[in-house]
Amino acid sequence: MKKKLQQKLGQQLSNPTGFWGLVIGRLMNVINKEMYQAAYKLLELKSNDCLLEIGFGNGAFIKEISSKIYPGNYYGIDISDTMIASAKKKNKKLINTGKVTLVKSNVNNLPFDTNFFNKILTINTIYFWDNPKQIMSEIKRVLKPEGSFIVALNTREAMENSEYVKEKFTLYDKEKVVHLFQNSGFKVIKSTYKKMKIEDVLCIEGKLQNSQIEIISI
Repeated sequence: MKKKLQQKLGQQLSNPTGFWGLVIGRLMNVINKEMYQAAYKLLELKSNDCLLEIGFGNGAFIKEISSKIYPGNYYGIDISDTMIASAKKKNKKLINTGKVTLVKSNVNNLPFDTNFFNKILTINTIYFWDNPKQIMSEIKRVLKPEGSFIVALNTREAMENSEYVKEKFTLYDKEKVVHLFQNSGFKVIKSTYKKMKIEDVLCIEGKLQNSQIEIISI
């Protein structure tokens, strides 16, 4: 029974659907809280930021993020109809004011203009990228020259013994993420890492290679 539940979890995490999708969404709110807090610190959100979140889940953190960039704008994409419906319900007022825009989209082809965002964030989605090089190219396209891109994830070491990662997951360690950044025209300028009892939180910030920001630490 435990193995079946783990398999169901793995199948749902990449694209939550139906009843189990709603359950997964609530579970991820708990799991992702530490990641969001770590990502906020690296992003250094400002009031006039134009932010894109790739994979916003059920939208539980959108209100908090948008409050940090007010009167800036929050945009989010997700591929799950279940999560989009839940997020729109949770954030109806912010959507109606125009401060929050939620779109169904695959990250491989972002429906935004070139140089549109100055901050881009993704939490626990990198495992499911089917074409990382193309995705990084799209992120690079929509990011402003001095913008920042943050990836937050659990590392291979923390996840590799879990049954659920056998379903649709590609695991990453820090070196693999840094390599992806560097091979995609980004330089890694900062990273943070926190080890917890069961999981861990790795956040990596990259900027475009032609930006004027110097590397701080990796």
